[in-house]
Amino acid sequence: MKVLIISQMFPCKRHPTSAVFFANLMRQLTPKVDELVILTPRVYIPKILTRVKKKWSKWYIDPMVSRENGMIIIRPYFLSLRGTRYEGLNGILMQLSLFYLVRKLIKKRKFDLILGYNMIPEGIAAVGLGKMFRLPVGFWCIGTDVNDVAQCGRINSYL
Repeated sequence: MKVLIISQMFPCKRHPTSAVFFANLMRQLTPKVDELVILTPRVYIPKILTRVKKKWSKWYIDPMVSRENGMIIIRPYFLSLRGTRYEGLNGILMQLSLFYLVRKLIKKRKFDLILGYNMIPEGIAAVGLGKMFRLPVGFWCIGTDVNDVAQCGRINSYL
């Protein structure tokens, strides 16, 4: 089985301890599947803004593609509206931002399953991409995801 994972939470140079538990889970899953590719989308920040706020330049220190413990990790950028009440919108923006990359990966690697790590926004993006490419989808509901989604009737009907 070939699995495509979408998760913003994954260790990187900028945040080496981010979601270590998830990375460990993926390391355990890797030998049990034929191929595991992790898309860990980063919010798009135009490089010119890194001159205004220096800490944003850390956004660019990780390579776009890397291999780690048998996993392929791809860190694409996606458009996100930070601070919006409509978190579901960021899921749809993630889906649209990842569309061409996922289409290319599916043609090349022929995935059997798409998994989103959180319900919002990764789960929304995974469901949308799964519908577009006619692939089965799964996603995790973690922590406040359950409460947040309960307040979003339109997101519920979409998922």
